[in-house]
Formats: sequence, structure tokens, C-alpha cells
Amino acid sequence: MQNHLSDPKSVVLAFAAAYTAWELAMEAAEAHTDDPFDDPKLCDQRRDILLMYCTHKERKYDGGNSFSIPTTYGLLTEENIDIVESVSSSRVHVDTKKLSKAAYRFVVLKKKDGWRIESVKWRMRSGWQNTLFGS
Repeated sequence: MQNHLSDPKSVVLAFAAAYTAWELAMEAAEAHTDDPFDDPKLCDQRRDILLMYCTHKERKYDGGNSFSIPTTYGLLTEENIDIVESVSSSRVHVDTKKLSKAAYRFVVLKKKDGWRIESVKWRMRSGWQNTLFGS
């Protein structure tokens, strides 16, 4: 089995699929409860996605108190990746075409266990701006 962290593009695509599934689960839960964030299983699922695909660091503001419908990265497929740019031997930018809300840049870093997403940016008129996961 191929390591899920073996290349930057695969990490971004797997993260997008997992995050989309989580947002859809949150939408389904919202139909049956006042606040799906009260469900520890759903909150743990999001945390586990970040642990699996992202760098391990404290994220004081990570967008964890919201989700989007339509989903944030639901349109992210291999065909919607615009460019994979190697910035250095340990840093790659994976840029998307415009999805439903914006074009995204995933900053992916090489770590001991493989490639992990460090941060995500979105393209604004003034260029790439930092954003939170799921924004």
C-alpha cells in the first residue's frame, strides 16, 4: 500500500476528500440537532483529519468552529489542480483552479513521515492570503 503522505498532490487530494466527507456529515447532523459541534465524534473526526494530513503544530485559529455547505473543497479533483510548484526540496505549493468560493494554495512541507499540509491560502485581488482550514 502506498503511503498516503508520499507526494504533495496526493496529500492535498486525500485531505480534500476527507474534509468534504466531514462537512457533509456535519450537514447531516445539523438536520437532527441544534449544534453538530456538540457531537464529540464529529469534532474528533475533524481533528483526526488534521492530524492525518497536516503538520503537527498548535493551531490557535484553525476554522474548527464552522463548516461550509456547499463544501469548501468538494470540487477539488485532480483536474482542478492548476499547478504543483516545488519551492524548495522540502516545500511545495499545490494551487487549485477557482473552486466554488476561491482558488486555493496548499503549502505542503516534507516531514520525516512524508508530505504534510502546513497551511492553506486563497487568492484575493492582492494575491495569496492566509485562510483557515475549511474557509
